[in-house]
Amino acid sequence: MYLVKFSNKKYVKLAVSGESIHLGSFDYYRKIENEKLRDEDEGGGRVLYKSTRPLKADEFNRIFANDGYTLLEGWTIDLGSSGLYSERSPYNCFIFCCSLCDSEAEIYEMTKKFKTDGHYYIKDIWKFADGIAQVLKQINIEKAKADPNALTFQLEKIKELRFYPVLGKVFYSDDSKVKTVDEKNIGIFSPKKIDARDFFQKPTNFSEEKEFRFTWWPNLGDLDKGIVDLVSINIPFLNVTLHDNGLSAEKVSLPREHFVNKRGKPIF
Repeated sequence: MYLVKFSNKKYVKLAVSGESIHLGSFDYYRKIENEKLRDEDEGGGRVLYKSTRPLKADEFNRIFANDGYTLLEGWTIDLGSSGLYSERSPYNCFIFCCSLCDSEAEIYEMTKKFKTDGHYYIKDIWKFADGIAQVLKQINIEKAKADPNALTFQLEKIKELRFYPVLGKVFYSDDSKVKTVDEKNIGIFSPKKIDARDFFQKPTNFSEEKEFRFTWWPNLGDLDKGIVDLVSINIPFLNVTLHDNGLSAEKVSLPREHFVNKRGKPIF
């Protein structure tokens, strides 16, 4: 198998040398001008409240907490048989997309599909993923230190920020990502609960891309200790420098055994 990033020649050298590696974000790909790359459903889905019973203020404020507005105490919303949708999930993190090709012939076909004049290979998935994670952490620390308005406790908190790599094959499905809230789950539903599968699902019209993606999830807690405090990035894309990066301009075939997580279990 070959893990291939299709790009133009002028960017291939920059990436392989580590001088400039382009990272996008879910929000970026929702809005990108290129229609062939744009997927307005990228990332987390919407929330739908669907119930005939009136929605109380505290319930509304919890279910639609990500939407940025609240219902005053004592108020209710009676929707009747109608439903109420949230805005799109605001959670955003960095992403790097490539293709998992089975043969050299498929690489050739993909090159024609993407209409690029160059490509490069990921030869070590965890060297690349972990290297980018460290670079993102350092960028955020330096940015915080350069902020004259940053307080000491804020700087200390930023030092705890880690970008956890989550990677794997995209699965293609036209199933809705909408999370429905009704009488059965209203008491336990939380909009802050993120389903990672939503971030690896794309519509079937993209299936020919055979995408394998790397994502980096910013967390202020320590996942190794079970502490989850995910935060969202607010920039659409970033070009980073990473010289020892696990990338190659030369053709590299990877065995299936290479695609394992940190615990040694197969990714797919």
